[in-house]
Amino acid sequence: MIVGQSSNTLHVALEVRPTQGGDGMRAALAEARRRAVLRVARAAQECGARTVLVGDRREAARLFGDDALSPGARPLSGVAGSVLWVRWGGGALLTGESACRLGLEARDGCIWGNRPQSADLWAFPEGTWPKTGSKPQKLFPPTAATMFRIATAGDLCLLDTLGPQDVAPGESSGAAPIVAENIRAVTRILTKRTAELVVVGDPGSEGWRHLEQETACRVRLLGDVPGGLLASLLASAGAVRFVQYLSELGEAFLVNTRILFRESDWPGPDDFFYSDMGLVARIAHRGLRRLTEALLDGRRPVILGGSSLLMGGIYLLIERAWERKELPRQYETVPAPGTKQITKE
Repeated sequence: MIVGQSSNTLHVALEVRPTQGGDGMRAALAEARRRAVLRVARAAQECGARTVLVGDRREAARLFGDDALSPGARPLSGVAGSVLWVRWGGGALLTGESACRLGLEARDGCIWGNRPQSADLWAFPEGTWPKTGSKPQKLFPPTAATMFRIATAGDLCLLDTLGPQDVAPGESSGAAPIVAENIRAVTRILTKRTAELVVVGDPGSEGWRHLEQETACRVRLLGDVPGGLLASLLASAGAVRFVQYLSELGEAFLVNTRILFRESDWPGPDDFFYSDMGLVARIAHRGLRRLTEALLDGRRPVILGGSSLLMGGIYLLIERAWERKELPRQYETVPAPGTKQITKE
């Protein structure tokens, strides 16, 4: 798709934030976000869109160089046409064609977004930049490209195992080998009619609908809020017994570990980071360390992460699960009078 001029001109605005210091693994998270920005920029330019970095100018120059996005990069002032705004961490799976298609949705004069709350992909007519706290008027169709974002180490692990190689950090992410093994095992289970997936956390109404409609397995949802009933159960039963309870409910698990702890006993961000990565020995918080160890030592594949695992990661998991697999759909024949109805699969 080649974006035309005048009212059809598309400007892809890519957000850049300051990179915080940290060890190699935290650097891998920042590097994946940086690669995602550069990937979208190059792909969009190949389709004829104009790209520009917004946010921290010093960091943009440090990460990309003065001419990394040229030709086409210029200030986003006085432009005409549509704008696709990609927030930091979003858009990692966008292609140039999909970016242009999403951006040009704004030709209808409406403000589009990928989520009702906390959207990280926006499309809007020039001059109508969304204000802080505003909500989109229309939503993009939910897909892996529109919903997946790099927010936690759990997302980084998904990207490393299932995502495009020009964004994924590969072995440099430092995750334990069992994490990738579990991710691949979960994708296989999603296409099995006899299997049951347990989701711990809230995928939202759209995510729940997607799980119900796009997976062959049965799905059991244990939705809760941070510090809620599940956190109380973990605190009273202990990590080992808590995982035993979960293991009786299904064959694989997606777990938002952030809802399983009370505010008075909240692990730090580094602890959650290492938990998502499966690096048990580096988790300082005793409760999270025991929980992570019990989950990863179990005989059920489990993927750990935050809310983004359930709000966007499930779309990537489901798309990859079905990429090279076709499951015969069940259908029924209408019996002729006096004959027996036949059901085939």
